[in-house]
Amino acid sequence: MSVTLEVMRVKRLLIPRHLDTGDTIGVVSASSAIARDLRPQLRRGIRVLTSLGFKVLLGKNALKTGNYSAGSPRERTEDINSMFADSGIKAIIDTAGGETGNSLLPLLDYKLIRRNPKIVLGLSDFTLLLNAIHMKAGLVTFHGPNLVWCFGRTRPYQYDVSEFLDRLVRGRVGDVRRESEWRTVRDGRAEGRLVGGNLGRLALSAGTPYFPDFTDSIMFIESFMPTPGMCDEYFTQMKQMGVFNRVRGVIVGHIHSLQSSRTEQIQMEDILLKVTSDYDFPILKANEFGHNCPNTVIPIGGMASLDAGRKEWKILDVCVTEKA
Repeated sequence: MSVTLEVMRVKRLLIPRHLDTGDTIGVVSASSAIARDLRPQLRRGIRVLTSLGFKVLLGKNALKTGNYSAGSPRERTEDINSMFADSGIKAIIDTAGGETGNSLLPLLDYKLIRRNPKIVLGLSDFTLLLNAIHMKAGLVTFHGPNLVWCFGRTRPYQYDVSEFLDRLVRGRVGDVRRESEWRTVRDGRAEGRLVGGNLGRLALSAGTPYFPDFTDSIMFIESFMPTPGMCDEYFTQMKQMGVFNRVRGVIVGHIHSLQSSRTEQIQMEDILLKVTSDYDFPILKANEFGHNCPNTVIPIGGMASLDAGRKEWKILDVCVTEKA
């Protein structure tokens, strides 16, 4: 048994308080800088949140620009730690993902986070922080729409807004709503904790103390611009690490490059099926999370059930609480 799993079993899983109209949402840039040509999208994303009745507070360093990141690792981490410490901030959302989020992981104050649990939301490179915070602090975190690329679209997906409100304000669980045709890749049923996110970011954390514990999990994975060969490499790496010995099922999200290609491409889910041909865990294909697609809000650490044959995916656990 890993040390991480022992700690998680000792510590009570923390469920953050739900959002109310009028609450303040803090905005951080955990990875890449927000280039000037993306500022209009940032402003549109903020307008979406304010139109829903929330206040928005930009982190002190959220608009910093460096050579390739939004300020130094300490500056970016300072925004996150200070927002956890601020009782007036009820949720934290990432701006845009990008690169270099892994440099923040040793600098996050996990004890502070545990003392001040609140909603943390984002995707892409932010996957690294979502999983690290869940493992090290025991907090349920949320894979879902970010500010620039989701809420900041010229025409934001109404699905994103509805899922944000339903999951984080109203606390809705149960069936994940479909916006696409789902596919049974490998039949079967499973139940487990939701763990996952961007496949490349998960691979990046391999061999570090921040690699997720996939024991008894339903893994959910997506990626932005992978080639079929990269998918094979990532899955083979995970197989060699023993990850697929521990998962109970896998859900593959929207894979932008492979699904939008004008030439016929083998898809990620088919590569996963091939690499794991000696396993029998169920695999479901669903397009409701990822890049350039509608995004549901997925509670990392929350229990879910999967029936790939019936194309059903349900969130079983309450993932936000009424209590402050």
